[in-house]
Amino acid sequence: MTLNLSPPLPKEVYRPTSLSKLPHSLYRLILAALSNLPNLFVVLLPYIVVLSAFIVFVVKNGGVAVGDKQNHVLALHLPQSLYFCFTAASLSAFWSLSAVGTQLNRYYREGFGGVFSVALASCMFVSACAAAAILVYKGTIVHPFLLADNRHFTFYIQRKLLDALRGLGKYIAVAFYVVSMWILGCQLSDETRSAACSKLRQLLLAGATAAVLTPSPLLEFRYFLTPFLIVYVHWIADASGPSAGSSSGW
Repeated sequence: MTLNLSPPLPKEVYRPTSLSKLPHSLYRLILAALSNLPNLFVVLLPYIVVLSAFIVFVVKNGGVAVGDKQNHVLALHLPQSLYFCFTAASLSAFWSLSAVGTQLNRYYREGFGGVFSVALASCMFVSACAAAAILVYKGTIVHPFLLADNRHFTFYIQRKLLDALRGLGKYIAVAFYVVSMWILGCQLSDETRSAACSKLRQLLLAGATAAVLTPSPLLEFRYFLTPFLIVYVHWIADASGPSAGSSSGW
């Protein structure tokens, strides 16, 4: 089904070329949606039906869990998005090398933008690490199930890595989380591909992923599969390229 917007909006509304144009693009997109509510309602009707059925189920069931509700409650688990970024970058290792190589090559050709750009990038990296460390410090939840079953490898990740060095392991991992976020951004905005993901779509994709993962208090990699596949389909590249075959094999 095709959504026809009238009057049509400029291309940059949906594909802002820089972060500075993102707020304006988001504002224009909201105006476009409000001016095309009938068409938009028809497109969103299947999702509205599913969402309404889910709300009715939650109200009638007294929660989202079926069965043991006491150990399956919602919680604000902020580091889940950080875990997801690292997992997604790891699962797409060959895509990551390709996208990062493209970005570094562009920076090299531009001379890395001079001393000011390098200093600004360093400050942004440190700030991102500080923000991620705060999320880890304030929002980390260790579910009882995580440490109760050593048959799952998340048990060993928590015990041997995140809890290593008297609990400092989870803060050492912060730098890897931030680098992973940058890698995902490189992948989604790789201009060498036929249709790089716009900043607006990246924002909406990140928000939707966080909304799905953050309410879960349990670190469980199967929760990352659906968001990862949705992110994966946005990595539009040459299907015959070496990174495509390598990534599929990986």
